[in-house]
Amino acid sequence: MRRRYRMNRGPREYQGRITGRPYSVEEGWSEEWNWYNVDFDGFLSDECLLLEAKGDYDQFFSRSTNKPFRWFKGFSKITREIEVRAMVIHANPPTKLKYYFQTPLTMSYFRTTLAENGIPFVVTG
Repeated sequence: MRRRYRMNRGPREYQGRITGRPYSVEEGWSEEWNWYNVDFDGFLSDECLLLEAKGDYDQFFSRSTNKPFRWFKGFSKITREIEVRAMVIHANPPTKLKYYFQTPLTMSYFRTTLAENGIPFVVTG
């Protein structure tokens, strides 16, 4: 299903490249996968693998401290999404989920939450 999220060109293209799903930068939508009323960026049926792609979130970190800017509230939302997605995945084997990060700082920020929830991740740049 098509979802409209406020997203810059780079992250939208990254999501499309990782998931292989259609998108339109000009029209501002990405095709996503909805399963058990939870949105996922994509799905590889052969592997029963749901995908999440996080692109260019390093812009929301201070370069001097490597900590998120206080004004940016998106990381708490992503943390909750990781927890919800993990519950859905673990309750429905053999389904799996993998997070793809375009940038290393964002991956590093979420690595503990992902590990605690049993979700693999990778930086693909």
